[in-house]
Amino acid sequence: MHKMKFAVLALFLTSQAFMTKSVKFWHVTDFHHDPSYYEEGYSCYNRTTYRPSYGNYKCDSPWILINSSVYAMKSIEPNPDFIIWTGDDTPHVKNQSVLGTEMVLEIIRNQTKLLMDVFPATPIYAALGNHDYHPKHQMPPNTNTIYKQVAEQWQPWLNGSSEANRTFRHGAFYSLPLPGTNLRAIVLNTVFYYKNDKLTGQLDDPAGQFDWFDKQMTNASSAGEKVYIIAHVPPGQFEKHRNWSWFYPKFNIRFNNLIRKHAQSIGGMFFGHHHTDSYRLIYGSNGENLTVSIH
Repeated sequence: MHKMKFAVLALFLTSQAFMTKSVKFWHVTDFHHDPSYYEEGYSCYNRTTYRPSYGNYKCDSPWILINSSVYAMKSIEPNPDFIIWTGDDTPHVKNQSVLGTEMVLEIIRNQTKLLMDVFPATPIYAALGNHDYHPKHQMPPNTNTIYKQVAEQWQPWLNGSSEANRTFRHGAFYSLPLPGTNLRAIVLNTVFYYKNDKLTGQLDDPAGQFDWFDKQMTNASSAGEKVYIIAHVPPGQFEKHRNWSWFYPKFNIRFNNLIRKHAQSIGGMFFGHHHTDSYRLIYGSNGENLTVSIH
């Protein structure tokens, strides 16, 4: 699919036994802004020349659609406790030469500024998607220009945490507490596990993220925290194509084993990528429901 999924419509009200208070938050994902929408329309793949102001289903998003949707969020719920943003900000294009690193960074920068301007006092927990790199999908398991520059853009959200800055610049993952709650956000770079990332498939633990994640979950459990896991590419199979999964098989097994190991400390998991609204139940070895993920 090449259409933007507006999870901007997903406003969550959470009040569970493990929390000290109810929280409200937005989950936005897969904006897929096409700056060329009104001219070349690279994301339209020559499927249509009809481009109304607020977008065409056969194309990625014009800026006016993204902008109006974020302002609609402000109108519907102006004071969320936080926002989850699960990536994929740039358009789907066949010819990668029309993008480039600087264009990717500019698109991320524009969406970052929009969210900061409209929700200036709201913590935002943001992840990168497979289209948030150039060339697309090929996320390296080490520091690079995009990780470093996005870290600079997201400084207000990284909240002055030297550790979050260090791990983001290393592999675009980080962990931060959610103020005023006993919740913790662990933001992962699951593009490392995506079968289209040809830089990581031969590795055991790209960027050491699995080991880091295991330790973060252990520490959260010891501190009595519940964790929201935030990432772009989800594990498991795609419900529209039952024989298709996103992760390399070995990474899918290891990821789900960690989820089962730490299920008692997980409050929820939030992903993008699918361009559908769906959820997954994660089961234990005896068939018991352990946790849920929302896409």
